[in-house]
Amino acid sequence: MKKSPKKPAIKKDSTVRKKFTNTQRKIILWISVVVLIIITMIPVTYWVLNNPSISLLIPEGGAKWIRLSEPFSLIAGEDGYQVTFFRKQFTVNKTPEEAVLVVRAMKAAAIYLDGVELKGLHAPLDLDSWKESVPIYLPSKLTPGNHELRLMVINRSGHAAVLAYCKVLGITTDTSWDAGAVTDAGVVTNEGKWNGTWSTASAVNEPVSVWQSHTFPPVWVSFSAKLPVFLIIFILVYVFTIMKYHKIPAFLARISFNASHLRFLLLFVWTILACDNIFKLPVAMGFDIEGHMQYIRYVAENMSLPYASDGWQMFQAPLFYILSAIAYKACSGFVNNVPMEQILRILPLFFGALQIELGYRTMRLVFPNRNNLQIIGTWICGTMPVNIYMSQVVSNESLAGLLSAIVLFLCIKGFIVPDSKPIRSAAILGLFLGLALLSKAHAILLIPIVMIQYFMMFRSEANMRKSLYKSFLTMAGIAFLVAGWFYIRNWIRLGKPFVGGWDNYFATWWQDPGYRTIESFIRFGQALIYPVFSQVQGFWDSIYSTMWMDGSMLGKIQYFPPWNYDFMIAGAWLAVPVALAIIIGVIKSSSEMNRRVHDIARISLVIYFIALLYFSLSVPIYCTAKATYTLGLLPFYGIFAVLGLQPFLTNKWLKGAVYGWITCFGVSAYCSYFIL
Repeated sequence: MKKSPKKPAIKKDSTVRKKFTNTQRKIILWISVVVLIIITMIPVTYWVLNNPSISLLIPEGGAKWIRLSEPFSLIAGEDGYQVTFFRKQFTVNKTPEEAVLVVRAMKAAAIYLDGVELKGLHAPLDLDSWKESVPIYLPSKLTPGNHELRLMVINRSGHAAVLAYCKVLGITTDTSWDAGAVTDAGVVTNEGKWNGTWSTASAVNEPVSVWQSHTFPPVWVSFSAKLPVFLIIFILVYVFTIMKYHKIPAFLARISFNASHLRFLLLFVWTILACDNIFKLPVAMGFDIEGHMQYIRYVAENMSLPYASDGWQMFQAPLFYILSAIAYKACSGFVNNVPMEQILRILPLFFGALQIELGYRTMRLVFPNRNNLQIIGTWICGTMPVNIYMSQVVSNESLAGLLSAIVLFLCIKGFIVPDSKPIRSAAILGLFLGLALLSKAHAILLIPIVMIQYFMMFRSEANMRKSLYKSFLTMAGIAFLVAGWFYIRNWIRLGKPFVGGWDNYFATWWQDPGYRTIESFIRFGQALIYPVFSQVQGFWDSIYSTMWMDGSMLGKIQYFPPWNYDFMIAGAWLAVPVALAIIIGVIKSSSEMNRRVHDIARISLVIYFIALLYFSLSVPIYCTAKATYTLGLLPFYGIFAVLGLQPFLTNKWLKGAVYGWITCFGVSAYCSYFIL
């Protein structure tokens, strides 16, 4: 019997199989991420929509939320009830079988139809039920003819706003309604009659403006005024960069410039700026400077810590104030003619300088043997405007940002440098985590980041899990010993560990707008036109204008700091490529750095900005969303900027443009805040 020829074995292409498997894994990973986001967003959305402490006003039933049309105010308002009347005249052609009026009021309302009260929507003292929608059945005797619907809305420490619609009658709240403010509740009758002055209501989602913004030139005017300076700097740097690729004089070829040299240059310039500005900047400049100084004097004079109920800013964590009180006591004996506010600026200026050093060390750690990337990252970290202007005033932000940045630096260092003494490293991490928690309460955001870092190490280093458990317990224990006492003290005395300036322990106050809308989180652009006080437009304008310039004027609206405004305002455009580079760096994957470092940097950014979004929603005033709260991410901003600019460094012409532009950006940043 003749054997059939043996078929040749088909070789499996392991490369194709491997690539196909990796593709499948990526698809599964992305699907899992999307599903996880959707699953997470369902309870989050439900919570946002139903939590009375979240003042997010969303259109419904074709109706808009409306309020009394008033100019936007930058001045904080005092606690008190705000009462506003809204009215709409409408015509009924045919009596409907059933007419249901849906009313949502922020935060209580009484509804009147033709002078007859139909229903009170939540009692004035029960303002926590305002998100409950109550349908109101209009009387069946709604005869054909003209009628008037009138709503009296009451809110506390915020604008009274309302949304109402009745589909059968074609009634929807919009800017065709009238609104009037009630300054004396005694003039309101039981029939809801009020004969004050009426004006057109405004929609809550309309863009606002403040006259203070327009006292400064628009960006294109300032940029044009400084364009000759920028062109000279750009051309010089561009030509020098291109020359490095060609034959150049021997003395130029011997010039060696690395990131370490740049670090010392930046620290030298920082020192000159600090020595010049420390006594030139007016004494009263700074966010809540009066409250900070009150805290420092209390500690210095009483040798004890206050409680949140003892003063305006005394809810703050105490580390900065203890250090400042020591300096206060040390200097008060022999410094008589210089205001102590100016002397104490030495501390935040010192902390800001350490941020430059930390930025350099982060670049050297993350991009070893890549001098050009280290230089770019060090330059970005050393010239970030938010660090420059915040470090010049008495505030706990600079210390909190520095200590938070050190914690994040230690987290990524654990992924890069082999650790022969993990317990010691864990103890150091716990110490700085505790100090960060003692500097400002928002350092609590570092706790999930540190926990995620250890979780990632548990997964990747299974053979060291026992050692990692010990390290984690050591870190957590030391952090608790350093900072836990302060939050336990708050819990015992005040009923909760974390206290904010918006809590009613000292004084109740509020600021515009007093609510949030969807548009306030998706609208952006005013920071590129009139950046000063553009934070009133929404979340992203606020973040941009306070990161790339002093867009909030150090919190002063009566008088402004003596910055060089053409340079500062022109920075709004100079920062655009740097901001885009950071966004690109967050999105793209890189082979230049450890993947876990990239992941922990992304996670940190996400956690910080989620916290900012939550803070903006729960405390709906214009000054809550500020980039100053993200000073701890400064080294990570440098990393992401490097990753975003890296693709443009492969071509000499693009490289020259990148170097020229970021040099203009950095020089402009320092010129902005150097007081002449």
